[in-house]
Amino acid sequence: MAVVRSRNKLANRNGFSLLELSMVTLIAGIGAAVVTPKWSAAVEQARVSAMRTAFENDMATLRRASVRMGREIELSVWSGTSVLEIFPASPEILGDENGQVDYGKRFPGVTFGSVDFDSNEECSVDLYGQLLSSATGERLTAAVVELQGAASTQSIDLLSRDGLASVASESASDASSASANSTSSSSISSFFARLFGG
Repeated sequence: MAVVRSRNKLANRNGFSLLELSMVTLIAGIGAAVVTPKWSAAVEQARVSAMRTAFENDMATLRRASVRMGREIELSVWSGTSVLEIFPASPEILGDENGQVDYGKRFPGVTFGSVDFDSNEECSVDLYGQLLSSATGERLTAAVVELQGAASTQSIDLLSRDGLASVASESASDASSASANSTSSSSISSFFARLFGG
């Protein structure tokens, strides 16, 4: 009769034992510890890519606006910030009333790294939509902007839309090739491959 009672107690048991709950918690914790860093890196990479797209589109908008309005627009992109400054301020085209586009609000943690507008951080857009050196007034031979997150970097060559390639100094081209090697495809399959260790 004692055997029958113990079977009934097991059959009527409600809930889980402390050992079972501890094992499930441990397994879930290990899974979270493995996935969280990869997820964070993927989210940051997505932010850098999104800021790159937004910056390229904004530059194209400024170039079209310069042609349409028939006036030069001066630009400043300062290293270590996430702000594009436009002069004269044109909030109807882009930016706020102070002529600033703050990408840090939309893409937290991403800043402009090195900026090379012919060894300067300023340039202008002429009446034909071409990028000019603010120092010489000549057409730019280098227009490379680097975007930096905590662990990822991407370079943008603004002359590539014109069918040109920037001629940069040796150290800038080394940094550009290093950042190109650290940049991966933003397709969905590569996102999941990075997320799950593929």
